[in-house]
Amino acid sequence: DNAAHLQLMVPENAEVWFQGSRTTQTGKIREYTSATLTSGKSYSYKISVRYQATNGQPVDDTRDIHVRANDWFSIDFTQPAPANPPTAPPTPNIPLPSPGR
Repeated sequence: DNAAHLQLMVPENAEVWFQGSRTTQTGKIREYTSATLTSGKSYSYKISVRYQATNGQPVDDTRDIHVRANDWFSIDFTQPAPANPPTAPPTPNIPLPSPGR
């Protein structure tokens, strides 16, 4: 389908933001599908997950996620980000994903 598919694992009370736009899904597992992407090109999403930790402290975990058409990723925001995530050039104007399309 030439889309990127992202499954995020987040705390129940988390807010999820793509490229600065808040999403509306709730729950511990959130699924997002991008618009159709061009095969062979790399795209980048800035995903922020915000929630209150069990100790009452606010948590803001922002990650740059790099995708291509037909990628399927599970990203666990309940764990720290990997120390050296892969990098790719950022792609401006990538369409925001829709919930579970």
